[in-house]
Amino acid sequence: MDSTEFFARVATALLSVLVAVLLSEFFLIHQAKAAPPTVQVDVEPDTLQFPVEGGTEQGVVILRNTSEETLRNVRLDCLASACFPNIDSTSSTDSGQPSLKKQIDGEQGKDLAPNGERVWTVQVIRQGAVTVPSHLNLRVDYDWQEEEGTESVSRVVTTAFGLQVREPDSIEQLADVTVATSLESLNAQRQGKVYLVVTNNSNIPITAKDVSVNGPDFISAKAQPLGEGLSLQPKQSRAINIDVTATDPVQPGKHLLVFTMPFEWTKAGLSYSGSIVKTQLVDVSVLGEPELIKLLGIPSFLFLPGFLAIAMVGLIFNIWNRPEKDRVPKLLEKDFWALAITFSILAAWSYPWILKYIFREEPRYYIESYGLVDLLRMWFISVLVGILFCVVFIIIKRPKTPDPPVTKTPDPPATKTPPGSKQ
Repeated sequence: MDSTEFFARVATALLSVLVAVLLSEFFLIHQAKAAPPTVQVDVEPDTLQFPVEGGTEQGVVILRNTSEETLRNVRLDCLASACFPNIDSTSSTDSGQPSLKKQIDGEQGKDLAPNGERVWTVQVIRQGAVTVPSHLNLRVDYDWQEEEGTESVSRVVTTAFGLQVREPDSIEQLADVTVATSLESLNAQRQGKVYLVVTNNSNIPITAKDVSVNGPDFISAKAQPLGEGLSLQPKQSRAINIDVTATDPVQPGKHLLVFTMPFEWTKAGLSYSGSIVKTQLVDVSVLGEPELIKLLGIPSFLFLPGFLAIAMVGLIFNIWNRPEKDRVPKLLEKDFWALAITFSILAAWSYPWILKYIFREEPRYYIESYGLVDLLRMWFISVLVGILFCVVFIIIKRPKTPDPPVTKTPDPPATKTPPGSKQ
């Protein structure tokens, strides 16, 4: 192959490639012109939220023409002929107007240039507490002409606003209740005070109703009566007094008091109600018991009867100066506590019978609940049992006095009579 033929073939190949490229560009340009313009529709915000009592909410619809084509006769309206078909046909105000309607503000029927934007404002008017659908469906209509002299084509792009009814303001958003007290311990002989400080944090008046207090049966709480209610103006605070008392018998320990404060308020003609619940921990005891337990060094009131009985025995024996071998074991020795716990168990078991047959009262176990009277009774009963034990022990162990010895009078010595004498 000579050089002339070689160059001819190369030129033919290059020409074929050039023709193919030109044809591809032609078809691509033709297809690009034939494709409809690209548009983008956004809504802000995504959801319109209405107050419970009704009102007007608005959003915006933004149409962006991202193509190189002009959009003609651009307009925005509801997707269907009735924007709210289930509402418009059944709900209306006293004046006959629909209770839910829309209003669109912005340019309608005008062209939109390439890379241009069009903005509409959409208002939704909700009159009263009418139900709203989940969405407001909208459509953007425009005409597009593929080439000059050809017929225009109508196109539609859809979008939607979400519709919601806001939850009514909770009472926690409107008011605040705090518990103020110096009450640390409570017993039947000492009354405590608790104050509920109520603050209206809202911009509308609210009314506080009578406080209810829940707790153990042996705790009595009397709240300050509020009558028809305590009116609180915006940003106003008031204190409510509550007297707290324990009634014998009690269950010593920490117990929870629950305060429930009801409220009522009116907003935009609608009435609402709600409650705020607060708690307070109270340490309930019997008067003097914690100090007594600490002084004696015993773990609990349940061991008091046995401790007192055994300790009283030791005290009496020591007072009588018995020999060291006769003295009771010391306080911390295991045998002492074995006797004390055993006696305490017997005392707890027998206490209901003591109440029933000696004091003529309803029998109950003090291991469940007890009061100052029960503490005093068990104190004196335990001391008395210890004294009686010592008395019985002394009587039994007292040495017997021996009988005095019996002395015999010796017989007088016999006298001999001389012979011949007369008797």
